[in-house]
Amino acid sequence: MYHNSFSFIDDFDKAQKIANDILNKKISPSFDGMIKKINVHLPVIEQTMGHSYYWCLDQCEFATDINFKKREDLSIIYKKLVETSYFAFNCHDIYSFFGRKVEYIGRFKGEIISDLRNRKQGFRIKFKMNKNQIKMYDKGNNLRIEITINNPAEFKVLKNDDETGSRRWKPMGKSIANL
Repeated sequence: MYHNSFSFIDDFDKAQKIANDILNKKISPSFDGMIKKINVHLPVIEQTMGHSYYWCLDQCEFATDINFKKREDLSIIYKKLVETSYFAFNCHDIYSFFGRKVEYIGRFKGEIISDLRNRKQGFRIKFKMNKNQIKMYDKGNNLRIEITINNPAEFKVLKNDDETGSRRWKPMGKSIANL
């Protein structure tokens, strides 16, 4: 381990299977189990409301690490990746990173930012659209691409429409079901 990333994985197939299984796990029961240890009133809440807590997230991060055998291997390409992404991507590219159709960019009311920083740990590039961001940085021998969602309503998710019964694209909420 190196901070919150793996610097070495012996069996990538097994690690990927574990990661895939996490996506299929029902999170609410895990949270409910924890809260039962803290809130003695949970049975009354469940009986009165007909359900447990409504779990929400205020901020969510997803990271993808590309693991190199040695930091030196990553260093060979990393600076060029940062330079190319900073100088080659424009606001239309960033708009599409966030799942938007470029033809609607004229209606966008907000701010799109490209930010390049040379920190003690190395170079970090960040693309930000309002409060949501995508950033890339080197972390030990990993290339990390990280998405931070602070305003999920700017994204659309396919949901059942209660009125028509059909599926429609709606703004994403903060419920953990949207994960």
